Amino acid sequence: RPQASSFEEKAEEREADAAKERQENETVEDEAKESSADLLAYSARDRAVHEAWKHSERANELSKQAAETALEAANESLEAQRILDQHDVIGIENQTQADVQKAEAAQGLEASNAPWPIAFLPAPICKESHSEVNQRPSARGPSRR
Repeated sequence: RPQASSFEEKAEEREADAAKERQENETVEDEAKESSADLLAYSARDRAVHEAWKHSERANELSKQAAETALEAANESLEAQRILDQHDVIGIENQTQADVQKAEAAQGLEASNAPWPIAFLPAPICKESHSEVNQRPSARGPSRR
């Protein structure tokens, strides 16, 4: 019988070794699943970070283009203003000349409103005022008459 017990002992040892190996395999599989989940989560996080970085770079590029376009628009506006300023100066000068001519014409009309025959009449002489002027001494000294 010692042989039989030795066979049984070996079978029990093999069974124990097989159970131990299964337990180790399950532990390794569980660890692999956990690390796989960690890897998937890590790679998903990496993808999300990379996508965000790409969008950030695109936004940065678009903002640079927008700034360049704004500068170009400002330069075009200044160029148009520079060209039109010359015409504005000319327009202002023309308007000023027209205003001067209108003022001169208005003064000419005012002067011409008086009837011409009155312009040739002598100034009226009042006897009272003429005698008062002669009686007052002149501030310049005695009159020479």
